[in-house]
Amino acid sequence: MMLINGKHRFLLCVFASLCSMVTAQNPHAPAQEAIKLPECIKSHGDDSLLTRHHMAYFQENFRQAKYAEAYINWSYVFNHAPCSYKSIYQRGPQIIAYLMEHTTDSARRLQLMDTLFMIFPKRMKYFGEEALINGYLAYYTSKYKPFELEAIMKGYAFYIEHYEGRKDEHYFMDFMRNTVLAYQNTLIDQEVLCGVYLRLKELAQAEHQAAKKDDKGYSSWNPVLLYLDELMKDRVKCSADHTLTEYARYYA
Repeated sequence: MMLINGKHRFLLCVFASLCSMVTAQNPHAPAQEAIKLPECIKSHGDDSLLTRHHMAYFQENFRQAKYAEAYINWSYVFNHAPCSYKSIYQRGPQIIAYLMEHTTDSARRLQLMDTLFMIFPKRMKYFGEEALINGYLAYYTSKYKPFELEAIMKGYAFYIEHYEGRKDEHYFMDFMRNTVLAYQNTLIDQEVLCGVYLRLKELAQAEHQAAKKDDKGYSSWNPVLLYLDELMKDRVKCSADHTLTEYARYYA
């Protein structure tokens, strides 16, 4: 247990007061349905002062890119006060991915990977944003569990169909890449492959036009459209006669 002297306690009380003021109008507060959960009744855990202490150090460690130290403080908040701060879910994957890439201990890497994939369902449980988190989950599954093609495709499909913000163009390309892999491994048929391609092309063109009107990110969608066509070149001929029935059945 970390000891906190009188001076630190006073400073943490000030920090806690500021946090409370922000939380009152904080768009990053837990979802309404999560607030009633037993682990969220005390939003900052059994020892709220200690939670805020770890959070303060976590934020400073993260700012300085001291990810090993940040992970120690992050772990306390993640495990003891899961409803307290949305930023532990936003920044956790970046920290853990860094640690995974900088360890030669295979057991440690697997342990970190397990923790990484605990972040996404917990974030959905406490803070909602199901569509956005499905996109994150698909991305990290593609990166660290590339053999789980069906889960990757379903996650990306849920994201592109339900996320209402500006979509990530990299997700479109990774979705199509994994779909082609699934087709090559006979996990899906030509109808599904073409369905995914046509749907991604349709949505990418819509994003392209929207970005053109806003003059934001317009050029970033050109490579996406080219990439989609390139992956399908000399592979399968998808015509307008193809429907999205099979795509919708499995993914929409």
